[in-house]
Amino acid sequence: MADLQALLIFCEGPHDAAFTRLTLEKAFNYERQTLRFSEFPYPFSSIFKKSAQDHVADDLRLDMAKKFFLPDHVLRKDEKLVLIFNYGGSNRKASVTPFLEKLFVLNNVGQAFSTGSKASKISYLFMADADSIGSQRTLAKISKDFAFISDSPWISETWNNVVNTCGYDQGAEENIYAYIWRHSTQDKGTLESVIEECLDLTPFLAVVDERFQWSTEHDDSERASAEQAKRVKAAVSLMGQRAKPGSSMSVIVDQGGLLGTECLHSSQSVRALIDFLTPLA
Repeated sequence: MADLQALLIFCEGPHDAAFTRLTLEKAFNYERQTLRFSEFPYPFSSIFKKSAQDHVADDLRLDMAKKFFLPDHVLRKDEKLVLIFNYGGSNRKASVTPFLEKLFVLNNVGQAFSTGSKASKISYLFMADADSIGSQRTLAKISKDFAFISDSPWISETWNNVVNTCGYDQGAEENIYAYIWRHSTQDKGTLESVIEECLDLTPFLAVVDERFQWSTEHDDSERASAEQAKRVKAAVSLMGQRAKPGSSMSVIVDQGGLLGTECLHSSQSVRALIDFLTPLA
């Protein structure tokens, strides 16, 4: 494998990772890759192999045996490689920081000792929900989580908006980006708000509203936002049951065939995401 440019995308959950992968495939013609650890460019080849060895060596419970940090999806187009990680929502700092610490050490001092292909450039993209707090407070949380990596400053508090998108960067030379999932017309919401723009969920929302109670108008704005996201998840999961019976929302987004190219482009929010990703992809 030749030297590659790598884009690392850190997502809150598995359905966020699946939706991001789908967008890259549909809009930018990326293709899925199934690679052995040794087939990844350095330093990822070393990090993934060492992580697996360390976990095998530990005396783990079965329910913990698979809980080490590997990408959910690997995509490639020409000389560009995308690794999409799922950091598990509120566990972002605890999940991502150890991986970045290893990555920075190997990338800074180990290139001369590596063999085979290398990642000639690495960029970082954090995907996060605006929820009820809005884009700026969500960005501030990312800055706080990753202000330092191994005692070295990394992400600053300064984010520059990419015009007409919900994306941000830390300056052209930093290769650090963030994208906020939110309503196209309101500075709040989640990935589910974007998916709702792509699909006609009306009959499926009617079913889940008939069967369940949703506190979408709760006085606690955080709870109301979470309830609305759960409501849309339930409707999307129901919509996908014919194609993928019994499957979770992440599987339905990934494999259910609901979100084709036309559906994605029908959403103003997805079109903005594509505009943001174009220079990176």
